[in-house]
Amino acid sequence: MGAVLTNTKTSDKLVRKKLIKTLLEQHDTLGVMQELEVARGRARADVVRLSRGAIHAYEIKSDLDTLRRLPRQIRHYNEVFSTVTLVVGINHVVEALYLIPDWWGVIVAELDSTELRLSLIREARRNNHTDYEAISSLLRKHELMEVLSAHNTIVGCYSMSRQRLVQEARQEISKESMVEQLSCTLLARDERLASNLQVAL
Repeated sequence: MGAVLTNTKTSDKLVRKKLIKTLLEQHDTLGVMQELEVARGRARADVVRLSRGAIHAYEIKSDLDTLRRLPRQIRHYNEVFSTVTLVVGINHVVEALYLIPDWWGVIVAELDSTELRLSLIREARRNNHTDYEAISSLLRKHELMEVLSAHNTIVGCYSMSRQRLVQEARQEISKESMVEQLSCTLLARDERLASNLQVAL
């Protein structure tokens, strides 16, 4: 029997630890990151699961959080992530379902006397509204040049602005290929990924 939990309200720390452990057990998970900035720092995804050709965001709204920032986060996440799932405390479920798009997944986090349960109540569907520039913005400039180099389009681009690099990429690399490259590139950020995974151990 697990330890008795005296507080029945979920917290970000409890939910995050359980969520990361669950995501790492999924067979197609290549890696898990935390606090990934999107929209040039205007939003930050709590947990991101990397798989081959897809980037899955999980936004945590525990019972101790508010939904105040959620509308802005929805707008930015919709531009970038292959799927998005809201992990929400039972206190916020009704309001959250009203706010989020119908293709977002929903996981309810609920405490009983001995454990935290994560219950999937709606599976996330594929996002058809991603934006090429927003996806590319997750790559650092040198990473974007490496992606272009891998597609043999590096000639003359070392002195290009970031905006011009994205234009070159859009002409040569499909959105699907860019997402796959992004997933691999984020996975290769060894120091950040390793430090984030320690939370789940």
